[in-house]
Amino acid sequence: MDRMYEQNQMPHNNEAEQSVLGSIIIDPELINTTQEVLLPESFYRGAHQHIFRAMMHLNEDNKEIDVVTLMDQLSTEGTLNEAGGPQYLAELSTNVPTTRNVQYYTDIVSKHALKRRLIQTADSIANDGYNDELELDAILSDAERRILELSSSRESDGFKDIRDVLGQVYETAEELDQNSGQTPGIPTGYRDLDQMTAGFNRNDLIILAARPSVGKTAFALNIAQKVATHEDMYTVGIFSLEMGADQLATRMICSSGNVDSNRLRTGTMTEEDWSRLL
Repeated sequence: MDRMYEQNQMPHNNEAEQSVLGSIIIDPELINTTQEVLLPESFYRGAHQHIFRAMMHLNEDNKEIDVVTLMDQLSTEGTLNEAGGPQYLAELSTNVPTTRNVQYYTDIVSKHALKRRLIQTADSIANDGYNDELELDAILSDAERRILELSSSRESDGFKDIRDVLGQVYETAEELDQNSGQTPGIPTGYRDLDQMTAGFNRNDLIILAARPSVGKTAFALNIAQKVATHEDMYTVGIFSLEMGADQLATRMICSSGNVDSNRLRTGTMTEEDWSRLL
């Protein structure tokens, strides 16, 4: 489906790419933070990819980054002409509004790069949809995996000034001190667990791991129910690849009423079971 790319130019911002590279030439130390966010492929123009890759190689070899060393490195790699030549390298640093905005320039380049990857991924998924030799479940599973990979690779926060971060940490510490005795995060309903984890907090990744058939799903559903019925009325979403909504709901109501779920599924519940559910 290359025709899609012919009709619509892929997302990019040439000025932002030039400003990132020019900022590094002016202040070579910026390569250390910039390369944490960007790869050579993050740049749309091939010339900019060559230049940024050469910058990374110079930094890896503990060499200074300037127009002269870049020219030498690009010549060594055989990509000086593809990078625009000496004149283009000299122009990069003269077109930078200010190096103080390099974070902003980097974010622009990163977001456009992610958009391009998203377009290419969607294009590939569409091609799979037209392929009659592929099973639908395989297409859906692969599509989900690709989209999740894109989502997880996103740099949502970008660079942060350590002074701002320390200020936020101090404010949080003061707030926790004022609310001493309360669970800072979302309480699970299990006092001992909340004491160990301080509840479920923003940016936490909680993994519930155990052997098969020892109650992981039941425990997770129980936590979800306790959180959803908390006095603060938290919203809870449940995603399951193993069970449908009716099966999950069945397990939840049986757990709440302390009823054997097998009796509900087989229609053999007693009057006492019904009274517990109702």
